[in-house]
Amino acid sequence: MVNRRVALAMGLRRGEALGLAWADIDLENGRLTIRQGRHRVDGELRLDQVKTEASVAVLPIPGPLVNILRGHRKRQLEERFAAGSEWRETGLVFTTAHGGYIEPRKCYP
Repeated sequence: MVNRRVALAMGLRRGEALGLAWADIDLENGRLTIRQGRHRVDGELRLDQVKTEASVAVLPIPGPLVNILRGHRKRQLEERFAAGSEWRETGLVFTTAHGGYIEPRKCYP
């Protein structure tokens, strides 16, 4: 699963990986910015900003991971096309085949 590879290679927490938005990834310059996380709070799935401005992290992306993310983006665009009007636009990197949110507890251990 691509989200596991990204999380492991970048040292991201599960919620940070699931909250990662394409707008926060710069594939040309090999950087990503952690601004938000996807978490379950009081039984509700939420997308929250990091706690403080100091928590925002800009991380370099290793070269091989840039290529993996490019391939993932291409596959996601193909899924979007296939889903048509059923696609749910979240702007997130890791989504279901219809663009929906991934349940953190079912993502990876």
